[in-house]
Amino acid sequence: MLSKTQEEINLKEFKEKVINDYRTVSLSREISIMGRRDVL
Repeated sequence: MLSKTQEEINLKEFKEKVINDYRTVSLSREISIMGRRDVL
């Protein structure tokens, strides 16, 4: 069983990973849309 501080750290790390993944996906979509505009 994890202590409360370990759970809080894990939750914090999880939130940071989710936010970083969201930024990556968002940036990727924006670049993809820009690329399509250039081609069309």
